[in-house]
Amino acid sequence: MMSIFCLQLETRPVDVEFVKLLQDLYSSNFPGHIYRGYTLISPGQDKPIRDIQYYPNAARSSWFIFSGLGSQWPAMGKSLLRLPTFTSAIEKCHEVLKNKGIDIFKIIQDGNKSVQDNVLNSLVGITAVQIGIVDVLKILNLTPDGIIGHSIGELASAYADGCLSAEQTILAAYSYGLVLVETKSIKGSSIEIG
Repeated sequence: MMSIFCLQLETRPVDVEFVKLLQDLYSSNFPGHIYRGYTLISPGQDKPIRDIQYYPNAARSSWFIFSGLGSQWPAMGKSLLRLPTFTSAIEKCHEVLKNKGIDIFKIIQDGNKSVQDNVLNSLVGITAVQIGIVDVLKILNLTPDGIIGHSIGELASAYADGCLSAEQTILAAYSYGLVLVETKSIKGSSIEIG
């Protein structure tokens, strides 16, 4: 059936709605749908680029990937506070850090970029948001096939796989940030390759 649709696409003018219908149709699994593929058609191209492969109905893997410093933005996580599970996670983090003078709610809700320019605020803010997201994913019964964390995101990875509690995770982020703020930095440089 797929090859019939590919031939129709190749021989008729491009119809965006028809292409969208095919994408929607073939994004679902149903019995007998054992091949997946694509066709690239360009105006003036003699032969379309086509790739069709056997698809054994294997489940796609899902991974949780947690970013590091630099992923923050003013008012990050603010809209997620509408989710009770997320808010509960942020409240836990807030309770742990409030005696240290850190207001997680202010960090997450404040639209002022200067709040995020403080590395300590950024680290605890990112970590608290990631803890909240993990809690939301857990109540949705989403279990990853793998977990990856970069930089401060490694803490969220440890929380996601159960190595650390929420309290341990946010305190580790706080300690990491405190070290960065209070330690005299050594002149040097680093590189990040995308």
